[in-house]
Amino acid sequence: MRQQPNRPTVNLERSGPNLTIEIFLPATFQMACKQLGVDEQEAIQFWIDHILIVSYLLKEEEDIYSLATSVFAAYTHTIHITAIPDKVKREICIYYTQQTIALISEADHTKSYTALINEWYQQLHKHNNRQ
Repeated sequence: MRQQPNRPTVNLERSGPNLTIEIFLPATFQMACKQLGVDEQEAIQFWIDHILIVSYLLKEEEDIYSLATSVFAAYTHTIHITAIPDKVKREICIYYTQQTIALISEADHTKSYTALINEWYQQLHKHNNRQ
């Protein structure tokens, strides 16, 4: 079995906004949850909690983070977003991709993964608001 890289600690405190949505659950998902004694909402929340951008960047395939992220990434390929070249946004993403890789390479994490991703998105948001 391949050795997994040093995973950043994920803060699963759900400090983000609560969202009430209506979704239609496939019968197969409902049956699987019933057979396994798993609450449907908890199963979906577990999946959401395990989406990590770093798993997408490293293109790993064998852990829960990669599996959750691969489903999310596969969905993004179905919505046909047309990329618009943006040099500043590209530089922001390169910088934070390098920071993420450096973070998972360290034995002692001085910065949390969640804080780094939040900072990344804040920089992108600031840039988007300037345009």
